[in-house]
Amino acid sequence: MKFEIVKAELLEQVPSASGIVKTGNSYYVAGDDSPYLFCYDHSFTESKKIRIFSVDKVEGDRITKKHKPDFEAMEKVNEHEIAIFGSGSKSPQRDFFIRVLLKEDGHEVKTNQISAFYEKLKELDVFRDSEFNIEAAAEYHGQFFLFNRKKNVVIKFKYEDFVAHIENDAPPPEVFVAEVTLPEINGLEAGFSGATAFPNMPFLIFTASVEDTDNAYDDGDVLGSFIGVLDMENYEIVGEMQRIPSPNEKGGEIKVESVAIDKIISEKEFELVLTTDSDGGDSLIIRGKFSLE
Repeated sequence: MKFEIVKAELLEQVPSASGIVKTGNSYYVAGDDSPYLFCYDHSFTESKKIRIFSVDKVEGDRITKKHKPDFEAMEKVNEHEIAIFGSGSKSPQRDFFIRVLLKEDGHEVKTNQISAFYEKLKELDVFRDSEFNIEAAAEYHGQFFLFNRKKNVVIKFKYEDFVAHIENDAPPPEVFVAEVTLPEINGLEAGFSGATAFPNMPFLIFTASVEDTDNAYDDGDVLGSFIGVLDMENYEIVGEMQRIPSPNEKGGEIKVESVAIDKIISEKEFELVLTTDSDGGDSLIIRGKFSLE
């Protein structure tokens, strides 16, 4: 496995970029404390922004930390739907699920409070004595995956069943969970930060970062980030994870928050786009080449 940074540039309009997806020729970027979903063309020139949350508690262009929904997990369900999840690390402020339905003549935003669903997940044995903090999402052929940062837990369920439960009071979806062990930096284990699925292979590509903090609410010093591949069948890491180098000439560690496939070159070669979050508001978009060999 090999990852090489090709280009990095500042996304001045997006505070704390936490999610990116590509649909058609457009990229959609979310910030964990922004009330907007930002849309860009291939050159990352902003074409529009979609309001996905209340602007009542915004200071400048950011929702105050006390009230932010903490949109950390985002994935496209298909070319016409994007799913966005709050981290759930503070209830009920961060217990939101947003569906953005893209249409030829515009878009529709559906906002759902999912505290009850998150509470059901927190009752699972795997979360005993562990913080709940959803940081990434991925979709593969109708199966949806949420990634919890602490304990590095993968949560799988059928997306269709989940939406029916949230919007139509159907029974909760059947949930499968698995724990994954990730590399350490200075004795601190990396935690999931971003994910997506390869379109025609049962593999998940994911990013993970190490932050020197002991809880899901406070930020800490960034110690580094990794990129890796997870087998959906056994939830084992494929090959060796790679440390993501700094794109800055002066060096310095970066916190990679999300990843999306930009272009499929071959069965084992891909172009990726990643976002970073400095916790101070600045965001980077990184283009890179990724090989499974």
